[in-house]
Amino acid sequence: MINVPIVFSFNHWILKESGVSISSLLRHAKPTTFYVIYILHGSEDLNESHKSTILRLIDVYDNCTISFVEIDSNFFNNVHIARGIPKVTYYRFFIPHLFPQFDKIIFSDPDIIYHGDLSDVFEYTDLKTNYLAAVKSAFVKKKYIYSIGCDPLTYTNGGFQIYNLKAFRENDLESKQISMIDKGYFYLDQDITNIVCKDNITFLSPKYNATQSFFKFAMNDSHYKRIRTLFSEQEIKEGLFPIVHHFNGIKPWNGICYKQDIYWEEYRNSPFFDTLIYYNHYIKLLNPAPIFLLSVLLKSILKNYFGKLKDKYIDQ
Repeated sequence: MINVPIVFSFNHWILKESGVSISSLLRHAKPTTFYVIYILHGSEDLNESHKSTILRLIDVYDNCTISFVEIDSNFFNNVHIARGIPKVTYYRFFIPHLFPQFDKIIFSDPDIIYHGDLSDVFEYTDLKTNYLAAVKSAFVKKKYIYSIGCDPLTYTNGGFQIYNLKAFRENDLESKQISMIDKGYFYLDQDITNIVCKDNITFLSPKYNATQSFFKFAMNDSHYKRIRTLFSEQEIKEGLFPIVHHFNGIKPWNGICYKQDIYWEEYRNSPFFDTLIYYNHYIKLLNPAPIFLLSVLLKSILKNYFGKLKDKYIDQ
């Protein structure tokens, strides 16, 4: 049996959606994989009822343990946040000292659906002296990334990361990251991690973090050249059938996005399935509100008029 420690961080606003993410992880595990799951939260993020909801997973799956780790979220009251991303995204910076029993650990965003097992990538990714392993971002604001001292061709997405905790502790990276949390970085904690870990990152195949923008560009001939500067042909093929599908940007439970059916398949197979929620979602898709149709039309007109508007596309 291979034990794979993995950390999530979320609040009650996406409680069941996060549960679906964890359910997909457990549902697609090999028989020889056991997940040691930790959930970081502040006192106001999750209460006992919320925890009980997530713990329904252990009644269904026997290949995991789930532990809740409460941190002092007041420490992050003055962090820079934007675009509706909550301060819980910064909690990952505490991971090195919270888990001294591990030299290596996975961090996962909760807007991810898993299609396969993580034991191989966890066991066989050779971090050497690098600080973490992650997937390059399929699209970023180039001028901005250069302005913070990073390279757009090596800048990584923070949705799925393997931390070399031993290296983090030896180089006191936790303190370096926390010292930057009040800065106005556009991509928030993701920027901080890339700045601190620059030149010390092991790059993973996009199959371990296939984002919405990856699909947007990999499936569009006019943008395919951009993707080929980041990934090999083999990696692109792997990314189109990922193990880690990251619904960054628009969430499938909020609107229309690439591969949304994948999320709803896992939702149907999770302990959190609710027929009424599922039905109402598809009623909205089949009968979109006029304001939604108008917004789509306006965006289409603007895009055609002004061009591709590359700098307006956000990958977070």
